[in-house]
Amino acid sequence: MLKTSLIEILKTLSAEEIKKFDDFVSSPYFNKKTPVTKLWKTIKAYSPGFGSDRLDRKFIYSELFPGKEFNYGVMKNLIFELTRLAENFLITKSFEGNELTRKIELLYELQDRELIELYNSRFDNIEKNSLEMSFSRNMLREDFYYRMWKLYMNNWNFDNQFMHLKDFDKNINFSSDFFLAFTMIKAFIIYHNTEGQKITHNFSRESVSIEIFLNKLHENGIIDMVIHSMKVFSKDVSEVMNVYHKMFLSISDKNSIEKYFDFKSSLIDKEKLFSLNDLRGLYITLSNCLGHLNSKDINKSRECLEIYDYRINNDLIITNEEQVWDQEFVRFISVACSQEKIDSIENFIDKVSGRIQNNSKENLLNFAKAHICFIKKDYGKALELLALIKYDLFTMKFYVKNLQLKIFYELNDLNSFMLALDSYKHFLYKNKYVSEKMKISNKKFCDFIERLYEQKINYDEYKFSEIKKEILEDHGKDVVWIVRKADELENMKR
Repeated sequence: MLKTSLIEILKTLSAEEIKKFDDFVSSPYFNKKTPVTKLWKTIKAYSPGFGSDRLDRKFIYSELFPGKEFNYGVMKNLIFELTRLAENFLITKSFEGNELTRKIELLYELQDRELIELYNSRFDNIEKNSLEMSFSRNMLREDFYYRMWKLYMNNWNFDNQFMHLKDFDKNINFSSDFFLAFTMIKAFIIYHNTEGQKITHNFSRESVSIEIFLNKLHENGIIDMVIHSMKVFSKDVSEVMNVYHKMFLSISDKNSIEKYFDFKSSLIDKEKLFSLNDLRGLYITLSNCLGHLNSKDINKSRECLEIYDYRINNDLIITNEEQVWDQEFVRFISVACSQEKIDSIENFIDKVSGRIQNNSKENLLNFAKAHICFIKKDYGKALELLALIKYDLFTMKFYVKNLQLKIFYELNDLNSFMLALDSYKHFLYKNKYVSEKMKISNKKFCDFIERLYEQKINYDEYKFSEIKKEILEDHGKDVVWIVRKADELENMKR
């Protein structure tokens, strides 16, 4: 069977896209080579899966050139040409889907051809409808601001060339505001992503350039001054920038619960300024800011579940590609389980089961069902489901191993508990890809659960009080499973 980038691309096309690609290949504007068209017609017969054993170079060649001896070079060139067409189709499709980009590119052409009246007419139309176009296409604000910068920069050049600085003031102010908004929002997002990587992986550098850049701007009050100056010409842009700035402040100060809630309230208050795709990303960052908080004065599990419930109910849990990230699925199930919310888990599965990637679906659903069984105290079934999981997602290993330990604790199965605990400790010790923060967090869990198990077997009031004190100091107001187990053990031994 053919194993080429061509087939990989074709497998991703929907039924509607296959029809459009058929027109694309048949169009003499894009393709004038008859053998390439014939190759596509032959391959198309095996759509949509493109998985037939007949998709073989020699077999296809015999279909294209009956009675002729197989020529590898000819076949290679035909596949190359059709691959090039498939790639151009994706580019064209992407370009056609962005109305604002197409109209701005048209302005460049009109300017080059010195079609002044037509340029002015098209510019006025774009300027009037740009915001509506951005929301209709669910554009990210930074991408929208980048295009608006291009629009006003182009108009600035056009005025210099033909209109003699007619709109100088507007062009220079809007160009400046949109360019800075695009640049700063991208910088804030990169900063957020960098902080996330430091937590989940062993990041070698203490500081990267984007951190130094933003920290210095913040320390000198420059970001606040820029946001304030934008209010004159671009009030909405200023308010959007303010939300992202508060995100930066929250993620950069992990000890401030006030900055977290400041970011949260500003996001909720200004939701109407963002597209659906913006909000999907921003609510992820809100969850991450919460996760990074070192404060013990908040029930983080409950707060996190509230954010997730809001995202699920408002269609904000899926990606821009209308799918659910594996990591998001796993994290939600874990958080909902910590609060013993079976209804939330079942509602979540109903809403997103059709949006899970096929290669992950079985693993993720087994993961979710295992947690439901655990809440229902059906520990045997939970273990059966966990045994079916293949670790396609690295971080899922932590959650599975944690759940296994909890189950063996509940079952009072000392041998299985100790074997699972020993295996987990070796995993944490040997794995160089696990960040120090994740190692410390999971080592603490292992230590707490092992010491609680010892107290179940041989209770010592003084030792137990020390263990519980450490658990509460570590978790604060977070009433998670380990806190509940400590409470249960204390009540049982009274």
